[in-house]
Amino acid sequence: MMHTPVARGLFHKVIAQSGGSLTYRDTDPATSIKTQQMIAAATLKNLGLDGSQMDKLKKVSYPDLLAAGTAALRSVAKEPGRQNLSWEVIADDQYVMREFCDWADTIPLIAGTVFSEQVGSLVRGDGRKNGWSQKEIDEHLAAEYGDKKSEIAAEFKKAFPRKKVQDVLYFANTSRPGVKRTLARKLEKGKTPVWNYIFIFAYEYPVNGGVTSFHCSEIAFAFHNVGEPHLRVASGGAPAAFALENKVSQAWINFARTGNPNQPGLEWKPYTVEEPQTMVFDTVSESCALRDDKLVSLMPAPPPRRG
Repeated sequence: MMHTPVARGLFHKVIAQSGGSLTYRDTDPATSIKTQQMIAAATLKNLGLDGSQMDKLKKVSYPDLLAAGTAALRSVAKEPGRQNLSWEVIADDQYVMREFCDWADTIPLIAGTVFSEQVGSLVRGDGRKNGWSQKEIDEHLAAEYGDKKSEIAAEFKKAFPRKKVQDVLYFANTSRPGVKRTLARKLEKGKTPVWNYIFIFAYEYPVNGGVTSFHCSEIAFAFHNVGEPHLRVASGGAPAAFALENKVSQAWINFARTGNPNQPGLEWKPYTVEEPQTMVFDTVSESCALRDDKLVSLMPAPPPRRG
């Protein structure tokens, strides 16, 4: 929204949860528009329609439309040599700007991620990670990282000393760089501080051998909903969960009110490129200069989801 001119005045603070993988600055609008037009044409073709029959789309069933669109994304992706395409914003410098709008310079920003995003223990592994022997841990790390195993493990323990070394297998390493780029770009012309967080929560949900924080798992804590019956069951109703939701929700409330997420007992320092302060939300939450660039560079991109 901070890239959208017509959004001016609609909000006064921004919290981007799992937000930041924006590459608008490097976007070529003409290429983006051409790609979207190709997807639209391929979708129509898959439905046996052409550009003069757009009104008929209203009568196409949702499953058929979804199937036609999904097939179109796959077929069009082959031309630019991409593995796949998905829904994307077209930054055309008219409706959506490639740079932040000037009025966004005064909008305070929090941006962060959760530890695992889409590569957590719910979708990877055998559900036994906390019960692996040292031999099994070594085998899993070797299978994933080969001769970089020891170096990656050492860097991971530097960055996340409270996590088990095998948790590196569930670290969403591709999510952090995008958030940090967004924060850095916001700081270029920004007149307000920015804040960064990573949501870890060392107390793991006691199912599937321990569930690491997954995409959207911080929402219940931000909205103080851990006591909701389903979430209480999933989290085991642990005191640590309720203590953490108090910190997260109060930080969100304080930021919405004042533009500053700090609170008694939780000092959250602003992020800068030189001093990448990050609030590590955990059973022990603290702000620290989380320098994980080397770890991220050593790790391969997360593999597709697997059982």
